[in-house]
Amino acid sequence: MRPLTAGAYRDIFGGIRINHKKVPAMPLTDTSCKNAKPSEKARKLSDSAGLYLEVMPNGSKYWRLKYRFAGKEKRLALGVYPAVGLKEARDKRDAARKLLSNNIDPSQAKKEEKHQVLLRQENSFETIAREWYGRRNISANLRVG
Repeated sequence: MRPLTAGAYRDIFGGIRINHKKVPAMPLTDTSCKNAKPSEKARKLSDSAGLYLEVMPNGSKYWRLKYRFAGKEKRLALGVYPAVGLKEARDKRDAARKLLSNNIDPSQAKKEEKHQVLLRQENSFETIAREWYGRRNISANLRVG
């Protein structure tokens, strides 16, 4: 443990307080994300504004955002490290925070976006044409046989 300066002390949770103010943790770096090792339990490496990297016991690493909406605490999955890097995770966090400032739940917005993509795929001309052609062939086969 490093020595404390005048006016600083350790709180009961091991954090450092200076003149009764909690000193914020250092934000994550790409090196610290890369070097994060798994432990017996899932652990969280916090960045800032609710963003953290969750390191699972099997070694996988997930970006998550912890936020509150309508009085409830929620989590939003932002991607898997290293496919989603630190900068991209922070950009996604900022976008989610912008939605929150407009009273929109980022989790619901993400679900709605996925639903819209699915609807566009289901209602494409190709999908409808293949469905029609399949029905046409079935009815033609029934008439012949």
